[in-house]
Amino acid sequence: MDSRLMALIAHYEAERHDLQKQLDGFLAEQEYQMAHKIAQGLKLADTQLRNLSGLTDRLYDEKQHCRSLIQHLKAVAIADEDDLGAAFYEEAIADQEARLQLLESQRAERPIQRTTVLRDTLLKLLLRQIPAFSVVFCQEPLLRCCVRVSRRTVELSLPQVRQLRQNGALVKKQRAQLRALGFSYSDAEDEFLLQLPFIVGNDADAVLYVFMRLAFEVFYFKHEDDPIEIRYYED
Repeated sequence: MDSRLMALIAHYEAERHDLQKQLDGFLAEQEYQMAHKIAQGLKLADTQLRNLSGLTDRLYDEKQHCRSLIQHLKAVAIADEDDLGAAFYEEAIADQEARLQLLESQRAERPIQRTTVLRDTLLKLLLRQIPAFSVVFCQEPLLRCCVRVSRRTVELSLPQVRQLRQNGALVKKQRAQLRALGFSYSDAEDEFLLQLPFIVGNDADAVLYVFMRLAFEVFYFKHEDDPIEIRYYED
């Protein structure tokens, strides 16, 4: 596992632990308004942790489900005063613990579809291993989409719009397609810009979807002779 990804997971695990302590404290003091706010932050931390962990372990959600079910069964077993039900809960808990142990023993390989060059490049960007990259759709005239990250967002830009329009490389229909994807002109109207959330691994899917539309709908004829090229340098 990449060291930066491990650091991110460790960060969110620590954040979740701190938020859970705060939540328990506010609930104990019956400060429910603050508890609600902390619970929202805890939910976000859980989502971020689940998505980051999903990058390294395809069985993560299933394991978490087993752990949650075990905790629930144990809590219900304690609350149930019926001795006849004790054997049922013990058996159910044992079954789930055995399933969890089996899942833990399995080799969790990353799904094949996650290993595309573009997705791996987006992951490098998410983990700040590279500051930016470009996807080149056409060499002459140069038609490219530049991608850079800023805090919690990713920005896609198509520069030199005026020149591309003059060269006939960006016609009216394509400009309309770009606007339909969410792109808009910069203040100088020489660049198309699109900003998307970029916090967790699943955010890369939204960016991949945009590039899929660019490659197969907007600029599909630009790379008949030259293949699409990804350019970046290591930070």
